[in-house]
Amino acid sequence: MGRGKMAVEKRKYIRFLAKPNTYAALGSRFTKVGKIKDISIGGLAFEYICNSQDSDLQPSQIAIFLSENGFHLANLACRVVCDCPEYADGKNSVPNSVYAINHCAVQFTVITKKQKDELEYFIKHHTQGLAPSSSGMNTPL
Repeated sequence: MGRGKMAVEKRKYIRFLAKPNTYAALGSRFTKVGKIKDISIGGLAFEYICNSQDSDLQPSQIAIFLSENGFHLANLACRVVCDCPEYADGKNSVPNSVYAINHCAVQFTVITKKQKDELEYFIKHHTQGLAPSSSGMNTPL
């Protein structure tokens, strides 16, 4: 993106920052597990440690859980929209290892009314403010 151009927020829903000890597990066998960065009613983003040997399977469900109080929301249908290295200070690897830190974003696809209610409860009670947007605005389109 060039200088002087403002990024346009393309997300439909407001994203919220997840509280500490909030995790996601992707796939029926929890092939990718990591800390949730932000979440909305439409999807979430999380970071996980990845082995460079991992396969490129496209899981179709995700679970959300808290390590502190037993909250667990399972089998949310989703599609992966981004699964790429997370670059922080030009590095994304764990020192002296074949592991890297990846950023994964998923979009919820078909969720039941009960799952939506539980997701809304989770967002209301287990987040800590608005996540920054690419345009500096946190309003839905």
